[in-house]
Amino acid sequence: MGDDFGRLISKMQKSKFTSTDNSKTMSYFLTSKKKNKSFKFNDTYFFSQTTDRILESSCYHITGQACNLCKYTNELELTHLPEIVFANNQLKIESKNGKYINFNTFDAIKMIDNSKYPDFKVSMSEAWVSTRQQYKNLNTSGKPFDWSYTTFYKGTLSDDVSVIETTEEIDIEKLKQRDPILEYDSFILYEDELHDNGLSKLEIKYRIMEERFLVLQRFFLRVDRVIVRVIDTRIYHDIKNPYILREWTYREQNVRDMSEECLENIKNEDYLSVNLPLIERKMEQILL
Repeated sequence: MGDDFGRLISKMQKSKFTSTDNSKTMSYFLTSKKKNKSFKFNDTYFFSQTTDRILESSCYHITGQACNLCKYTNELELTHLPEIVFANNQLKIESKNGKYINFNTFDAIKMIDNSKYPDFKVSMSEAWVSTRQQYKNLNTSGKPFDWSYTTFYKGTLSDDVSVIETTEEIDIEKLKQRDPILEYDSFILYEDELHDNGLSKLEIKYRIMEERFLVLQRFFLRVDRVIVRVIDTRIYHDIKNPYILREWTYREQNVRDMSEECLENIKNEDYLSVNLPLIERKMEQILL
């Protein structure tokens, strides 16, 4: 997409078209891949989803079109963005009264630490970075940032949404039932292969049944020979309850401390999401 965008910018600069013509051309280019999807759950919650092309690599300024690259660069103040950013991707769950929880790329990246290098809680991390020239050169200004792109984002809530800590658990047994799936999808918010030294990825998955739904946002980090980290946010709702459950879990382990089974499944996100040591967990009721 970056090469296509660059060619388009170059063509527009050389063309004799008016600014209006260029605006129309740019508008079509920026929206031609965008897909919107929406549906209702039990006439109680309204789901809206947007998936789009990756963030453009060149800046543009045209009438009526905001520049995503400028927004992400200037407002986030992150030294380097992830290699692949789906700037417009999002999933929103809205109640009848207009309150919502929204999972979107901008707010997720906003929670990446832009002031220090990643904290892996292992003494070898700085030595590991120092031996890899590509990471030493990531920031020409010398300002540190979390190049693992770890985010503790668990969704954006609208104003006046009540959040209450709870001991209630997600009903796994109900989720195991073979209920017909009415809607399902998965899409990525951002991804980076850490210069071929691993993977950092934030992804959304969901499935909607007649009497319940489950949304999973998963941040997965694998730094080869160093660490694996999984941060899951699950949104669960049962039609019998007037609230949504949110489960947030944080798991990680140093590769040198992993069991043989975990090492064999080091690229299996689902396996690691339940077999890595649990660092932190929180259960909440969300009243939309």
